[in-house]
Amino acid sequence: MTLKKLIDFSSVDSRQKVFNQFVDLSSYLFRNCELHAYQRKYRIAEVELALHIHGLIEDGIHLSTLQTNPMQFYVHRTGKAFKRKQVCGVDLTCGGVTNEGEIYYGTLLIRSLQNIVTNEYIEGPALSFKELVSKDLSTDDNKWNEDELKEINKMDASSSETGDYKIIEKTKEFPSSLYIGSRVSIPRAERDELFGLELPLRALSFEAKKQKRSYSLHQENTQVEEYDYFNDELVTLEDETSSKVVNKSKQVVNDNFSIFVPTNDEIIKFRNLYNLSIGGELFNSSSLRALRSKSDLDSIGSGQQGCYFIFSNIPENEIPTFSDDGYKAYKPCIHLDGVEYRCLYNGKGQKVKERLYQHLFNAHTLDKIKSKDFKNKTLSGTGALSLTAITKELAIELEKRGIYNPSKQRLKPVDKRIRPGSPDSFKDKFVFLNGIDITESPWINYSFAVVVIKTDSEFGKILIEEAFASQNGRPPLCGRHG
Repeated sequence: MTLKKLIDFSSVDSRQKVFNQFVDLSSYLFRNCELHAYQRKYRIAEVELALHIHGLIEDGIHLSTLQTNPMQFYVHRTGKAFKRKQVCGVDLTCGGVTNEGEIYYGTLLIRSLQNIVTNEYIEGPALSFKELVSKDLSTDDNKWNEDELKEINKMDASSSETGDYKIIEKTKEFPSSLYIGSRVSIPRAERDELFGLELPLRALSFEAKKQKRSYSLHQENTQVEEYDYFNDELVTLEDETSSKVVNKSKQVVNDNFSIFVPTNDEIIKFRNLYNLSIGGELFNSSSLRALRSKSDLDSIGSGQQGCYFIFSNIPENEIPTFSDDGYKAYKPCIHLDGVEYRCLYNGKGQKVKERLYQHLFNAHTLDKIKSKDFKNKTLSGTGALSLTAITKELAIELEKRGIYNPSKQRLKPVDKRIRPGSPDSFKDKFVFLNGIDITESPWINYSFAVVVIKTDSEFGKILIEEAFASQNGRPPLCGRHG
């Protein structure tokens, strides 16, 4: 295997294959390659892949013709950013022509380096780029000098195989573990997403793992392989005979890190295996648990991971909708103890019980924050179950009291989230609070219940959410990605 072969994405025809090849490519770069800048030698310690292949993955990158030629260095020169050292960077290009004859764009951003001689770790794309092109690394000025500009011009669009800047492939491997995570350099609005899941196309190695958090370990010498999650048993928390819900995915994601991206075909296949329709085998009166107090959540283990679906008998004319599906998921109901429960919201997390506390037994409700005895300096920012909105006048009053800080709070503006069909009573409000307390008025007059499905697989959670949405519609209090 060679770098030129691994950096060629012309034959990939699925997002799963994009990810698998990225794992192989980044692993090879970290283990078998050195980046030479004159006499200085570096290991590449962190990279981030961006591709624009029509109909498959369309990242919002520069789309420069230089990015269609593989194995070249590409310097970020767009806009005013190039004039300042703090926001520059350099990529290794990996574009080309697909097997169908279409041009595609690709870049591999060099985010971090490690000096092979000193073992010094250089973190961040700007500092890494400066490390390569600056002969005097002691200068702290923010603008490039003439010598540095000459080096930049020499490096930009040059081949990575020859010259003063080049990547040397070694037969002897450096020991390494591979850490995979989400990209940060591509603006969120431009990231390529499919059913709410972004491909994790950022890889770290060596000292980089000590600097970062929230990355899954790709064990050394572990073969990456696709995983058939359809063989697992799907159960709700009411069924204590099994703790599995795509449970083998935990080993795959945390050890092998083989992610299978849910496309339409995968969701349909999953949906055909498990009836996630409201009133079906997983969402019925047996799996639904009524909630009246916090103690009703005691059977959920502390730190239990999974998906949760909140139901209530609140009338439709008292519920706003943030979902493009409107009230579609709200229409069907589950009968329990003479009450018709309808789905309001669904979420996922590593601590299901704690999230349900925040959503349904919230300490920052409207009645509490209006009280002069409210001592907290912030409002709740759980990001879910927005049934209460406050006026702009109240927001100003809370800001004067030091409780509400518009620049820091994660409250959701009404005019940006609410969808057509929502009750008129919400249209004169300012921002939504996040969460309610079902023991307070008016919520104490209604009934609430929850269905919890256990899974410790991040992919399993996404798959369950998307299969549920494709079958029932996205619940009204959920945004586009639930």
